[in-house]
Amino acid sequence: MIDLATVRAEAEIAARAAGDALMRHFNQPHTFNYKTSDRDFATEGDHAAEAVILRLLRALRPDFGIVSEESGADAAAATAAYTWHIDPLDGTINYAAGLPLFATSIGLADAAGQPVVGVVYAPALGLFFSGARGMGATLNGAPIRVSETDTLDRALMVTGFAYDRHMMADNNLAAWNRLLMRTRDLRRYGTAALEL
Repeated sequence: MIDLATVRAEAEIAARAAGDALMRHFNQPHTFNYKTSDRDFATEGDHAAEAVILRLLRALRPDFGIVSEESGADAAAATAAYTWHIDPLDGTINYAAGLPLFATSIGLADAAGQPVVGVVYAPALGLFFSGARGMGATLNGAPIRVSETDTLDRALMVTGFAYDRHMMADNNLAAWNRLLMRTRDLRRYGTAALEL
């Protein structure tokens, strides 16, 4: 069994370092590396943040597997007792447009795929979420909890649309409209890590 407090601290270090790398490239001219479509691309910020995270986590936990958005899964990911799941820059479209709604997310799952540690850092907003199984979650070091709202009409809902517009012709618009009429309000940030 691993010490979750230590592993959580290691993930926090990697996320902060990635945030620093992202901020060095934020609001600068970008070079776009297109992947599958004009909406699916990476910037130098994506690559710089990923490089920092991979270097740190591989040095700290060489026996853990890694699955990262930009470079995919390493050989250890299929058999490791623990695997890091990394999105070095969630909200690349926002980032490239100079909008501060982007984040780095790092999660650790056990061999059964169950999450044990997770951190989300939105450096331009100064928001740092961190949590570990059995240890609770924090925002900027202060404990957080789920909302006590128990009725839909008082709830502020956050959602997203399918990344690939061609996956769903209406892209959830019918569901969005139904919920909008039943909730306090709805939001979409363009970064799933912050929408969660």
